[in-house]
Amino acid sequence: MHDGRAFRESGLAELFAGRMHADGGPGGFADTAGTGLMVPERRTSPDQPLSEHIRAFNETIASHCACMERVIAAQ
Repeated sequence: MHDGRAFRESGLAELFAGRMHADGGPGGFADTAGTGLMVPERRTSPDQPLSEHIRAFNETIASHCACMERVIAAQ
């Protein structure tokens, strides 16, 4: 199931309404947009490279997501 759909259908979106990153709250991390969670920055075009700052930001988000995915997979 797509992460955004799972987030909404599980009831977590409703539970955390108003506290998400998009709402100015502490939020959380995700690897897909549409959840209100903090997601990696995407390229604006295929031939435009990401800056070192954006790459470091994306790596941080990916490392947080990977930790949680391992926990979920172990269940």
